[in-house]
Amino acid sequence: MTQHVRCICGKVFDPAGTPQCPACGAPAASAAAYETPGSGMRNVALPPRNGGFSIGLALANLAALALAVVAAARFVVPDVVVKPPVIVDNNDKDNNGGHLRPNPWKDTDKEKEKNKEKKKDDEQKDKNNLGQNVEKPKPGPGNDKEKEKEVEKPKPPVKHEWIVDAKGGDDADGVDLAEVLEKAAPNDKVTVRPGIYPAAVVIAKPVKLIGDNKTKAKALIKAKGLKECISVTSKGVSIENLTFLMDGGGGAPAIGVVGSGELQITGCSIASKSALGFGGKDQAVITASKCTFSGIQGSAVGLDGTAQMSMDDCTFTQSASGVMVVNGAQATLKLCNFQDMGAANGGGVAFYASGEATTITAERCEFKRCRTGMDILQKATVTLQDCTFAENGVADDPNALSMGLLKAREGGRVKIKGSTFRANKQGLVVMSGGNMELQDSHFTGNGMQASNPSLLFYCGNLVATGNGTIATVKHCDFSGALRDTIDLSNGASLTMTDTDISSGASDGLNIGLGPEPPPSVEPGAGIAPATNPPPCKVEVSQCHFTGNDFGVAVGAGSSITITGTTFVRQGTALLIQDSGTTAQLNQATVSESNDHALACLGGAQATAQDCTFEGNSRGILLGEPKTATLKSTLKLENGKLASNGEYDATVCPGQLLILRNCTYGPDGKGKPKLVKQKGGEIDAQPPVDTLADAGDGGGQKKTNPQPKPKPKPKPVDPLNNLINNFRKKYLPH
Repeated sequence: MTQHVRCICGKVFDPAGTPQCPACGAPAASAAAYETPGSGMRNVALPPRNGGFSIGLALANLAALALAVVAAARFVVPDVVVKPPVIVDNNDKDNNGGHLRPNPWKDTDKEKEKNKEKKKDDEQKDKNNLGQNVEKPKPGPGNDKEKEKEVEKPKPPVKHEWIVDAKGGDDADGVDLAEVLEKAAPNDKVTVRPGIYPAAVVIAKPVKLIGDNKTKAKALIKAKGLKECISVTSKGVSIENLTFLMDGGGGAPAIGVVGSGELQITGCSIASKSALGFGGKDQAVITASKCTFSGIQGSAVGLDGTAQMSMDDCTFTQSASGVMVVNGAQATLKLCNFQDMGAANGGGVAFYASGEATTITAERCEFKRCRTGMDILQKATVTLQDCTFAENGVADDPNALSMGLLKAREGGRVKIKGSTFRANKQGLVVMSGGNMELQDSHFTGNGMQASNPSLLFYCGNLVATGNGTIATVKHCDFSGALRDTIDLSNGASLTMTDTDISSGASDGLNIGLGPEPPPSVEPGAGIAPATNPPPCKVEVSQCHFTGNDFGVAVGAGSSITITGTTFVRQGTALLIQDSGTTAQLNQATVSESNDHALACLGGAQATAQDCTFEGNSRGILLGEPKTATLKSTLKLENGKLASNGEYDATVCPGQLLILRNCTYGPDGKGKPKLVKQKGGEIDAQPPVDTLADAGDGGGQKKTNPQPKPKPKPKPVDPLNNLINNFRKKYLPH
């Protein structure tokens, strides 16, 4: 009988025909003897190699015996490929004294792949045949996925909308606004139902706070004056449809935005008995839309530092002051309405801007029936574009106070473009080094004749006074002024281009001869009357004066240059008076004056180049009739004198008229009507005939112009005490 052997891997084969195991490649010498069924032989181990004892062979026999037992128990001979164990051979000189070494009988790559496929097939068979005996993997440290599946539980939905109800509705999240806001996460929405809520709420995260407007009832947040109704310190905060009331004095605003807080507020109402309705400072950024500020006893809005606020379609009404911006803060307003602002006596401010880099910009805003005006100082800038001012100012009352409709002073700058001014009692004022620019604007029926000396100064359409003060007027029209249209004094300067001044009750342009500003204890708010005021400087170009009492009156040593300008139907078109006063006329036309075309008095000096004086009731008057006064001189060069009623020119005692290359009569070929009183002098080239006149130089139809006296104000109370006290108390100095 052929002797078979059983390899340690379990493979039975004939060693005579196969010296190595066909399954694992182990040598036949390492296999154990195998008794073929029915042979009666036992399985015995082969003798050891080299006739000695082998531990490796002993281990191999033990492994074969174990496999045989398992196979017998399962009635199956397992065809499992068992990798050779690590073998220790003490007789091998290369084993480092009996240390373990890897099995040298390694599978080839092809055999490895074959064994892997066979193993997969066997595993599938085992599953099919013995599936009921295969245990499912249990969750444990070695099976993380199963553990995660077992631990995971469904999470409750995240809440992003909250309801606060002062009446404690069933679906509300609370009755206390501060507590509900504390629960809300960033960017959550909190709906506030109608009711009264206590104040001192701090919003320190981005949330949406919305008043429920399903009914006419309002959600009211009310404070007592010690702390704000709401204070915003976070970015991304929005508030809608709420009412805020600061019901108490003090300096806290109804709403405050501080630090780097950012707030967008829409459709809200703010009322306050404190110094501020709405306050922003530091780096605050605020956007307000369709909000109403009413009943504010202090200022509706106050901004400080680098705070920025934009207001769109907001209403300011029945409050002491409107918008106050200081120390570099910025405010922008569009389509806003200011109505019935200011105290009854004129105290308060509609706008107050102070400090370098401080700006207020208003576009398409309306100011109506406001008793108070605007105050811009300390290098702040206010820009008004397409705005309307109507029926503003205070009436003539002994206790009334005014700063004018708008005042720029102490380096403050105002730019007005495309705006309309109608029926305002007080006008625009620029003083003490302020700067004002008017362009494309319209003035109708403004001003007031006042008996109160503290009001008189402010009742022109435009008033400029003080050394370094600058006013610029371009493409504007003024009509129906109830007092002087434009007044300049005390060293102010004016440049006026392409502007019409018509139908004024007094002077179209008064330079150095108007009322002095009232005295004041507040530095810069007024100017004490000057004993020897500095001269003003004026340039007028391409302008038109029509139907005024006086077209231009200039004195107090000031100077004026008039170019390409027409004067029609004035009382007296040009009055030039006082020693040191000079006037230069170029290509000007004076016609249809009801009195004199030009009067030069009191030592003034005037030159007219290429000018026409035609069709006036009286022509030119030098000096005062029959009175020797300071010598005034007028030089006409290449001019025209024609059809000027009683005379073309009258030269009074001590005065000088110089004519160079002039023409006379409508066609330029007539003779002049020149009257020379005793002591008067006419120097004409070419020579002309003159008439001696012993009369008054003008008949009896009109009263000859007299030097205009300068009104002197009486001492009055400090200007605008309410505003001064307010600023000292609540604004940084």
